[in-house]
Amino acid sequence: AIARLAFVAAAAALAAALAPPPRSQPIRDVAESDAWPPPLRVVAESDAWLVVDKPAGCPCHARPDRPGVLDLVRAARPNDATDYKLAHRLDDGTSGCLVLAKGAAAARALGDAFAERRVKKAYVAVTASKPSKKQGVVAGDMVKARRGSWRLSRTVGDRAACTWLR
Repeated sequence: AIARLAFVAAAAALAAALAPPPRSQPIRDVAESDAWPPPLRVVAESDAWLVVDKPAGCPCHARPDRPGVLDLVRAARPNDATDYKLAHRLDDGTSGCLVLAKGAAAARALGDAFAERRVKKAYVAVTASKPSKKQGVVAGDMVKARRGSWRLSRTVGDRAACTWLR
């Protein structure tokens, strides 16, 4: 089930990132839009997990000025008593597939799968301008930086991050 989840989440994230937006609507952060709360589209669901498409600008955790993803899922499913838990997080400004566990047992299983790197994650960046070089590779290990954040290092032992530009 975990491998299927990884495939579904990665495929959905890639498809969503590569799909062009409708020409009549510019790409905007949900924080800039008038539609709040944003609709959360369900990408995939099983008895143990739910994958939603989190828009950019929507926080994973509730803030004083904005509800979090869990609040939005619960509001969209008022008759659902499921105890949803975040299996991982995405930054407020990042859009993409977010996995929610259904209950404590599923949260432990998904947490273990993420910790043991059995879940494959794919990140796709879309830019408004073209890179300075037509092709290239951005590769490196992710290492801890200041204040609990992460940064891309120049070493490539683990190849945790690798991007091909065309």
